[in-house]
Amino acid sequence: MDYRPFRMTRYSNADFTDDDSINSVQFTDSKFGISTTATHVRYHAGSSLWKQRSRLEKALLALGTILIFVILVLAIVVHTLEHRLLSAKNFHIEMVEKQPCVSKECVHIADRILQSMDPTVDPCEDFYAYSCKGWIQNNPLPDGKTQWGTFSKLDQQNQQIIKRVLEKPLEQLKSKAEQKARCTMNPAWTSTIPWRP
Repeated sequence: MDYRPFRMTRYSNADFTDDDSINSVQFTDSKFGISTTATHVRYHAGSSLWKQRSRLEKALLALGTILIFVILVLAIVVHTLEHRLLSAKNFHIEMVEKQPCVSKECVHIADRILQSMDPTVDPCEDFYAYSCKGWIQNNPLPDGKTQWGTFSKLDQQNQQIIKRVLEKPLEQLKSKAEQKARCTMNPAWTSTIPWRP
């Protein structure tokens, strides 16, 4: 490889004489901006920035201004509507919170919660016993189980419901899903298939 030293372009300072200075500009008729020297300095009333722009630039500037205005108006409208909706929603929530639920389901759930609690225990001392001691006393650990909880109990209850439904005679079953499930549990039918369910 050929390594040559890199040469920078050199610049020299310019020498300005008095003839080239700005002081040498002479005006013979300042009214028309005409000068006898080679350098002309023109002063004119000047066209506005708007007149200097092309039609495309004017159209784009007008369109941009309109779009900014529309976006600003839409932002104000959205903010106002959102504020109204939130205040109406909060008012509705406040009205709903003031009315206790007394439906059958709410009363049933409230009863189950109260049965799970032990109001004799101070919640500041032992909150777990306060909230769960009643459930533990009412739901002892079944034989053969290493753990037992609300989901285990719910699973057991669901299995019992399914068993009761499937043990009904075929004529008492209301839906087609129950009838199809019952047919698949028929021992005579399952013995004819080559594989075991």
